[in-house]
Amino acid sequence: VSQSRYFTNGEIVNVKYRGQAQKVGRMFKMVKGAKLVFYNIDSIKNSKEALIVEGEWDSMAFTESGYLTNVSIPNGASKGNQQLEYLDNCWEQLKIRNGYTSAPTTILQA
Repeated sequence: VSQSRYFTNGEIVNVKYRGQAQKVGRMFKMVKGAKLVFYNIDSIKNSKEALIVEGEWDSMAFTESGYLTNVSIPNGASKGNQQLEYLDNCWEQLKIRNGYTSAPTTILQA
């Protein structure tokens, strides 16, 4: 089992656990009732732009590649029930930045 820790202002607010389910394949679980925020949200604190990616591993890859101001959505590109409360929870950190998704044709402007 691996885990990704979600921080806001240096404090852990959530943890995502990734494991192997016996029948389904991958299993993801977050702390029940914990605040949903972007992974790596503290990285954009003093930046005017941010790259928005699909998963924690994508975020880590961009960080390792030198692009330090990136965030990942907490629940991936899942189908069905979308929990988008992380947008409300992180709006203050996002609204003054130019944002780009990792899809090359999509640019988000604040």
